[in-house]
Amino acid sequence: MMKYPSIILLLIVLLEFVSHYGQTTSYQFNHSRSRRQEVGQERALPEGLKDCDGGSCQYVDDYPQNKIDEALQKSLLFSQYFAARGQPDIGTRVGEPGKSLCSSHTQTYFYQKLSNTKGTDMYIVNHGNYKQGVQLEICEDDTSSCSSGDNLFDKKTKCEQKYSSRILLALGKDSEEVQFDTFKLPACCVCLLV
Repeated sequence: MMKYPSIILLLIVLLEFVSHYGQTTSYQFNHSRSRRQEVGQERALPEGLKDCDGGSCQYVDDYPQNKIDEALQKSLLFSQYFAARGQPDIGTRVGEPGKSLCSSHTQTYFYQKLSNTKGTDMYIVNHGNYKQGVQLEICEDDTSSCSSGDNLFDKKTKCEQKYSSRILLALGKDSEEVQFDTFKLPACCVCLLV
């Protein structure tokens, strides 16, 4: 009996992913600045945001915890989604083998507010028993040459931040229902020949 809700959940996630397939919106995440930059355009963050890094907020003053709880209670399917995920592994990872050509840091973030790929601010379901951690690798300096890269390849190199689309359960500002939405987040830091 529990098998069918899991299949339905998988279908919802796949449909959400397919509906956004091919749509691209480019964002630059700079976790040392206090504003998000859409490529070619800057805008100030809305009032009420705190602990924001590049427009992605781990904590916000107006986080609608009660509204999210009510929406999750209305849908057994979404509660099962979190039960199936289990608790996130957020242990420290030290001593990874090999040395990267680009300096980066990896960390798990539990955002409460993000802009989706359409540019709409969404509240991410992330509190209490409902956690959606995303592990990000962020370039320390995506304008620099790769370490030892110019010597190894006899060509110019540069580090570049790469992004991937992540599907997270979220609530819109004026919505009463949680939904899966797509967010473009930093994925890895790579060395390129230029």
